[in-house]
Amino acid sequence: MPDIDRPHAWLLTVDGAPQSYVDLDDPTHLEFEYARRLAHVLDTAAEPGAPLDVTHLGGGAL
Repeated sequence: MPDIDRPHAWLLTVDGAPQSYVDLDDPTHLEFEYARRLAHVLDTAAEPGAPLDVTHLGGGAL
């Protein structure tokens, strides 16, 4: 479902429960707290501003 506050953001729900969120205009916007916590940990894995290649495989929609 589209996010009414962000024109190019989407929330995926399964049976009414939020599962995933993406903002195509701002991929650094992390809506869910667990994603922000993961990002804080990943920030310690490289120098500030250095890119990291990561893949997050969630199981929320199972």
